Amino acid sequence: PFAADTAVETMHKILNEKPTPVEEINDKVPAELRRLIRRCLVKSADQRLQSMKDLSLELREIVDEYEALSASASSGSIVSGVAPVAAAKRVPLALIIAAGVGCVVAIGAVWWALHRRGTETQPYQSVRAATQTNRGDVFDCVLSPDGRYLAYLAGTAGRTSLRVRQVATGSDVDVLPATGAEIRNPSFSPDGNYLFYTSQRADNARYQTLFQVPSLGGTPRERAFDIDSRASSSPDGKQVAFWRGLANGGGSNLVVVNLDSGKERVLAAISASENFLGGPDWSPDGKRIATALLRPAPDLTSTIALYDAVSGRREDFVRAKRNVMSNVAWLHDGKGMVASGQDIQTSPNSQLTLYTYPGARASRITNDFNDYDGVSASHADPTIGAIRTTTIGNLWIADAAGAAPRKLTSIATPENSTFGPGAPDSNTIVYQAPDNQYLQIWSMDAAGNGAKTLTSGERHSFSPQIGDAVVTFNRFDSTGIHLWRMNSDGSGARALTSGAGEPNRGITRDGQVACYGHYDSARNLTLASTVDGRILRDDKDAAGAIGPSPDGNSLLLGMDVKDTNGLMTTAWRLVPTSGGPPTATLRFPATAVEVRWGPDNSSVTFLDRTSPVRNVYRQGFAGGAPQQVTHFTEGRLIGHNWSPDGRKLAVLMQSGAATNVWVTDADGGHPVQVTQFNSERVFGINWMPDSRRLLLSAGTTASDAVLIRGLR
Repeated sequence: PFAADTAVETMHKILNEKPTPVEEINDKVPAELRRLIRRCLVKSADQRLQSMKDLSLELREIVDEYEALSASASSGSIVSGVAPVAAAKRVPLALIIAAGVGCVVAIGAVWWALHRRGTETQPYQSVRAATQTNRGDVFDCVLSPDGRYLAYLAGTAGRTSLRVRQVATGSDVDVLPATGAEIRNPSFSPDGNYLFYTSQRADNARYQTLFQVPSLGGTPRERAFDIDSRASSSPDGKQVAFWRGLANGGGSNLVVVNLDSGKERVLAAISASENFLGGPDWSPDGKRIATALLRPAPDLTSTIALYDAVSGRREDFVRAKRNVMSNVAWLHDGKGMVASGQDIQTSPNSQLTLYTYPGARASRITNDFNDYDGVSASHADPTIGAIRTTTIGNLWIADAAGAAPRKLTSIATPENSTFGPGAPDSNTIVYQAPDNQYLQIWSMDAAGNGAKTLTSGERHSFSPQIGDAVVTFNRFDSTGIHLWRMNSDGSGARALTSGAGEPNRGITRDGQVACYGHYDSARNLTLASTVDGRILRDDKDAAGAIGPSPDGNSLLLGMDVKDTNGLMTTAWRLVPTSGGPPTATLRFPATAVEVRWGPDNSSVTFLDRTSPVRNVYRQGFAGGAPQQVTHFTEGRLIGHNWSPDGRKLAVLMQSGAATNVWVTDADGGHPVQVTQFNSERVFGINWMPDSRRLLLSAGTTASDAVLIRGLR
């Protein structure tokens, strides 16, 4: 904008002249973009944006709304608060550069710097994304085959509604209103007239049932029982395919059901060494079924497997190490498929990648600090739907007596969010946050000062579990994911395991015993000393675990058993952490969720989903009916945590868009609301060792459906 023949003349123009208005160069540039460019070129530095990150956020917000913006519209800011970061490939670089403004070169340089980590090719310069919902609580979606409708699930804390949106008009209908039922896994029939979804039957909360309902509302019809994934219809609409997990860690079956006869057949099976992620997706020509599989050991390898729809013969189409794919969907012409997943080597978030078929050439579609999931594709044109989630987390400390909580961090962008706080002593807080593109373990004092990294290097350190002066965590390096320990000041760091992959499962309160799993054996649970790594207990067939107990001496291990109807349920064995046989067996009601140890070592507590509020109940090992602890009549409890001295109970209560923390006495009496959030959500709570203060991870999360076009 200030070009001249010499450097001196150019400097004179920069200091004294105004640039040519953008609209004189290109009258189609939206007013919002013109406003942003003018602000970048203001002479006074304090009137310009104060960082390139702020500029990037505003520019990406403009991109999100680009199709709706007018060249004649008002040029007031469209950014309110912190704008969610849009997908990198949605930036219409050709349009921006056409404005002819030099500052955009700097924007492009920053964009490149932020996204240079990816190794895939990125040919989709015309890709654009349009937000379809603005609720912030949408967690799954699916496009109809003709691309005209978008079905989505929305809600919080178990109150889920199934809705259908007409893409062209933006009108919504409520197909299934919000209830206490857990609705999941929507999918369309090929003609778009029906929706499939999974939910629990009233007579058995452990199993998911496949239901079919008219796309614009009607009476649901049960189509299959015991289904563990999204169902995909064959192109002729006569069959559906889905995954079913087998009991006792026996792997999973890919099942095909004939909708006319109801007859099932097992098309294929995978062993317990692999897990299905998301659901299968039938190819447009009906010949193949694609699905994403994960082999955790030894190196987190994801596979897009293709199964012949008749014979079940498997072909491994894509194998990606250190990648966790969660969904896969065929494109409309069958010449490629899009997958959502996290490439741990290049991104801390789940992104969208397109794989050409049959060539398997990978091209990253998105590359930002949002998370993408629930991917589906239109069979009429190159349009995909997905869920885009932006989360910003900060650390807070709250007074159990009800004094105003104090914010310890001031993170305003998703890429630096903090999570998982714990306290190894009364004045130290340990938590997880990124540092130079890698997750690391950090610490600060209880006043929020002196933040420093306890781990470092070009490797991820995550999932901290905090005991007395000891922290265990997972480290992901060239050898895989292993369990490490260190002192709470970061000293004494060393590996406790060296196997095929050992996820961190917990630590005793005194910090002396660590609990971990095994990626190569999902039901294997091990307890080991944090001092020398010596194995104290190794159980090969644990269908889950609760513990360790407050005194560190006991653990609850799940085991699969059959009920009177021949269906599987879980019983819990009370075992000593030092080794030895079970000392008691316990069964919870089928409506129990969020089970954890009670305030002593002889009971457990849980949320009972029988009522919408989900109050806390307590059940002792000696038998007898569970006893109600809390007596809330409004809101919905979604979590609870006992204080170290056992005298107080903290609960998370969902009410509208906000989550708040309440504290009661051990008997549920004298409830006190200790936070007053209006829109923030509390992601987790932990007590400080003094039993007077609580550590919170809280912030905002916005999750909505987007349509991505331009995949040509």
